[in-house]
Amino acid sequence: MKDSSVDTVVSTWTLCSIPDLSKALQEVARVLRPGGKFLFVEHGRSPKPFTSILQKIITPISKNFTRNCLLDRQIDDFITESGLVFEKIKMFPEEGRLLMFSYKGIAVKK
Repeated sequence: MKDSSVDTVVSTWTLCSIPDLSKALQEVARVLRPGGKFLFVEHGRSPKPFTSILQKIITPISKNFTRNCLLDRQIDDFITESGLVFEKIKMFPEEGRLLMFSYKGIAVKK
């Protein structure tokens, strides 16, 4: 796709398994027009220290049978490192799913 040619990119529960996440998000930023939005719902690292440690311990094992889902990725950091700015973000534990923590929001290309 051409640079700055897309109004909106949507991602749902995929950022946990992309091998080169930084590169993928740089591509999102590249194709978004200025003011374009990146809408996302993802899961990743919990801000709770105990849960985060458990995620780090279990991820090398669980990724082998979850199609490379990395439970311990700090999704918000990856998004901001790509040059996108949060318009809004909500972070919350997934109800009834031990070790699952979600990120939901909108990031904008400035």
